[in-house]
Amino acid sequence: MRAIAGVLILVLVGSVVGRADEPCSVCRSRCTVPPPPRCPDCSTDACDHRLILCGLRSPDHASRLLEALASEDFCKRRNAVEKLGHRLHADICSQPAVLDALLQSLQCDKCWEVRRAAAWSLFEQKARTEAVVLALYISSRIDPHYMVRIRSAEALDLLTLGKRECYTETFKAADQLLRVLKSKGYQPGRDCCVIRAGSACGPDGSLAVSTTLPGEANEKEQLAPPTPEPEKVPVEKIPAGK
Repeated sequence: MRAIAGVLILVLVGSVVGRADEPCSVCRSRCTVPPPPRCPDCSTDACDHRLILCGLRSPDHASRLLEALASEDFCKRRNAVEKLGHRLHADICSQPAVLDALLQSLQCDKCWEVRRAAAWSLFEQKARTEAVVLALYISSRIDPHYMVRIRSAEALDLLTLGKRECYTETFKAADQLLRVLKSKGYQPGRDCCVIRAGSACGPDGSLAVSTTLPGEANEKEQLAPPTPEPEKVPVEKIPAGK
């Protein structure tokens, strides 16, 4: 047995030494085909091939939720915004006013919890439009509350998942808009809404956004030189009896 084992060891060692100078058969060149360039679907219409689920409820259900956004109670506004994100309660495809209401809540509501809920509701509605991407991008950068910034960034990442290349120009325009808003001291939750779902497009097809903030007109009026009052000429009193 010892002799047989010794012979086997010598054979194995000899085979390894004999192949040391030979090329490895596994490392032969293979015919590799490079993958085609990535072509993401850049369609922004969220209503393509979409099942409308809110038809199971009464037509006035979404209207009552929209009316609740004007309540003084922030809890009612937050609950309404959260329900507007569920397609069983409302759908932006059949009720376009819902999209504008969510954008307004994201930018203008004074309560940070409502703004955070609005950011997530826009994602739940799969509102993959240029206005929504722009609003979420701005909210993720300059909202005064860190919870709103985090939730807006999460919603933006999920909405643009696999389609980030489609919004390259939108992000460039958003960076330019951010510089303008920061120079004017814009703050979400305090100032007006600058992005709306029904914003008109400019002559070059880009999204037209209003950057006129409230109070600017009044500031201009205050900074304007006061209009000079007509000079009053003193009138001498005529002595009595003359």
